[in-house]
Amino acid sequence: MTARDPLFKPLVWNAAADALLGVQSDRSVARILGVHPITVGSRRKALGIPAWQQPKRVHRRNCIQCGESFEVTGGRASQLRTTCGKKCQRKLIKKLLALEGPRDQLKRLQGLLERHVLQDK
Repeated sequence: MTARDPLFKPLVWNAAADALLGVQSDRSVARILGVHPITVGSRRKALGIPAWQQPKRVHRRNCIQCGESFEVTGGRASQLRTTCGKKCQRKLIKKLLALEGPRDQLKRLQGLLERHVLQDK
């Protein structure tokens, strides 16, 4: 019979392995070192190193009112605001309300009232 490799190999943590902790995710460090992610997480916690977090994305946009460029941090690009600040947002809201006629405003009020009545029942 030949000697087999042990089922669990002891991992020797060196300075290079410790340097990866907190800089990358536990899963990627585990993949590099060939160990389980829980092993990496417990070592990181024992050393008091906070977990790695993916940085938030910074989106550069142009205001649809004044054309000025601005940055928005985080969020999905499709759901971000399109105006640069409160002044431009107010202008846009006033513009949209001016485009809406009295008949549309009545329909909106009627819809709100119907929803309110249905919620009260």
